[in-house]
Amino acid sequence: MSDRAKEPLGKFAPENINDHLLHVIFELAAELWVVKRRLAEIEESAIQSGAITSPDAKIRDESFAFDNSGRDAFVERIFGSLKDIGSKLDTQ
Repeated sequence: MSDRAKEPLGKFAPENINDHLLHVIFELAAELWVVKRRLAEIEESAIQSGAITSPDAKIRDESFAFDNSGRDAFVERIFGSLKDIGSKLDTQ
């Protein structure tokens, strides 16, 4: 078995796919930690001031909207290093 066959996506991905995947994992972990830390502080302050009740006590429905432009920027930052893989596959 060749070394390429041992890669996560084998011959269907560029040789440095592990580098790209590790980059994604580390970026996601860093982003998640920052968001979790900040959200915990905001929630605690808002709960203590009486501005909100604990978010864990509320049930969200379909009306819970997301900021699409913020989401798109987040996806680009996290997965941007993978976007050129398709063109690399065409040349292999």
